Amino acid sequence: MCAETAMKASCRRLPRRRALVTAAAASLTATLLATPHVARAAVRVLRCGHGNPDASHFGQAGVVFAAAVAAHPDLAGHFAIEMHGHNGIGDDQHLLKDLVDGTGDLMITGCSVIGDLVPTLGVMDAPYLFRDVATARTVLDGPLGREFSALAETKNISVLAWAENGLRHITSNRPIRQPSDLKDFKLRVPPTTVMRGGMQALGADAKPYSFALVAEALRTGQFDGQENAIITIESGRLNLVQSHLNLTGHIYDPGVILASGDLMADLTSVQREALRACAALGSTKMREVAAAAQDQGIKRLAAAGMTVVSDVDVTAFRAAARPYLETLRTGTDRDLIKRLIEAAA
Repeated sequence: MCAETAMKASCRRLPRRRALVTAAAASLTATLLATPHVARAAVRVLRCGHGNPDASHFGQAGVVFAAAVAAHPDLAGHFAIEMHGHNGIGDDQHLLKDLVDGTGDLMITGCSVIGDLVPTLGVMDAPYLFRDVATARTVLDGPLGREFSALAETKNISVLAWAENGLRHITSNRPIRQPSDLKDFKLRVPPTTVMRGGMQALGADAKPYSFALVAEALRTGQFDGQENAIITIESGRLNLVQSHLNLTGHIYDPGVILASGDLMADLTSVQREALRACAALGSTKMREVAAAAQDQGIKRLAAAGMTVVSDVDVTAFRAAARPYLETLRTGTDRDLIKRLIEAAA
């Protein structure tokens, strides 16, 4: 056994998860030595959190992911996923911090949540980056998606699979058909640098604000409108405070299924690939649910009284967004961003 001073120095160099695991392992070893007939193998429970209802695209993706792990021959009997929706084990920022620190296991979230932690991934929030949904899926599931995933690993998080929130649209109390309609329009956006900059480039007076408070802010006129995926507009009941749904489709909003780098380091290479394969099944489910929610949600919102503006001049919006996309080709990853913009167009 090392001296006390050396032991303290060694523990300071370990990630938090590893330090906890080391201490727990020492205690368990002592117990097992004292109790020789205790079973020494157990299923390791991995907690996976998200901030959406259980019936949401996040929740349904999690159910499929967990079931796939329970059935996979390289994971079953060794690992089990325990799902926690509704911010049950923390909100997105809390969950992300836990993954980075190595004290959390898994989470399902929107890509924008990790945009500030991994700035190059923030480019995904740029308006009119992707030509359409099919192009976005192809790009993210291919070599470029893997290159962007590798950037996250430098922050001790691993992108197991790219998933989907859907296309984002603007709600308002008047029609938005072209960029000039956004002049002096007070638009609520999430707290991401690229999204705010992109919507300002389209002409809006865009400011970040908590989504939990946005309905009241819209009701009182603090904001003229907001933008979100149809599934969020519907679940947030924003039709009660906004009369128009403008099908701008200005941002393809990827989702991500994430794991802690510490967790991935604990797995064998075979188990890591198996976990990714299971997450891919969850991703497929999330995309299916998000796409269905977009189509059916528009119909439900129209039936609930919203005016659906479908004759949006997307060509004009794309042209207005292009100069902003060009400004993103900077920094140490500018070649990667350049290739993404070209592949997505």
